[in-house]
Amino acid sequence: MKINQTIPVLPSSDFDRTSRFYELLGFRGPQNYPEYLILKCDEQEIHFFWEEGDHTYGHGHSHFSAYIRVAGVDDIYEKLKNAGVALAPPSAKPWGLKELEVNDPDGSWLRFGEPSEQQS
Repeated sequence: MKINQTIPVLPSSDFDRTSRFYELLGFRGPQNYPEYLILKCDEQEIHFFWEEGDHTYGHGHSHFSAYIRVAGVDDIYEKLKNAGVALAPPSAKPWGLKELEVNDPDGSWLRFGEPSEQQS
């Protein structure tokens, strides 16, 4: 067996809103199907399935997450901050990565990581 790629599949209750948010991160598309959305960036993909939301916790609470390795985590932080997204600056982690954490509009937890300066 050879794994060619893994793709996060996250919930979305509004494909237009999801597309606008992920465009801030460089994702483009959309390939929009009746209940499925595919966005791409640098030959990587994130897929979204239609979900009205978790009625137990309300809109914006997802039980999904994705870890995305990147180059330029500080640039991502600046783009999101300038777009009005509330988030803390990236921080160095003991495992040698500088990470940025943010929730997408449906509450999925995204962590962006790149090697910290000490590990580069």
